[in-house]
Amino acid sequence: MSKNFNDHGDINTESLAEFVARLDEEMPPSDEKRKFIRFSLNVQLQLKPVMPGVNFMDGLTRNFSREGFSFVSESFTPGADNTLEFMLKHPLKDIVVPVLGDVMWQSTIHGKSLAGIKFKQIESELKVEILDHAYDIWLQDKIKSI
Repeated sequence: MSKNFNDHGDINTESLAEFVARLDEEMPPSDEKRKFIRFSLNVQLQLKPVMPGVNFMDGLTRNFSREGFSFVSESFTPGADNTLEFMLKHPLKDIVVPVLGDVMWQSTIHGKSLAGIKFKQIESELKVEILDHAYDIWLQDKIKSI
């Protein structure tokens, strides 16, 4: 199921991308405890707690894996059950990928919210497309470094 991405125009995505790049330099992601590899991937997203009357806010993924992703936003408060609703802007298509995910961890760094999400619900085919895209970028970076 695909929806339109609500483009707010001036959403500070650039400043979030700069923040993620700086964060990756300061605190490189560690895969030592991870079951699946995480691929660096910046995808625009919108998020909100799963409750009526709450508006979506903007964010940006930091990385993406088979089980979930981490993201950064200006600030957010998860709902009572720690489930958030997301709309990810597909990196290759002009569609939105709806996602439900549980907040597994959350912290505030340099005034921004950073959180890790475990998928509860995502369309499998679209998840595979995003993972394939992230893998292609990772592979190109590895080939360049040889």
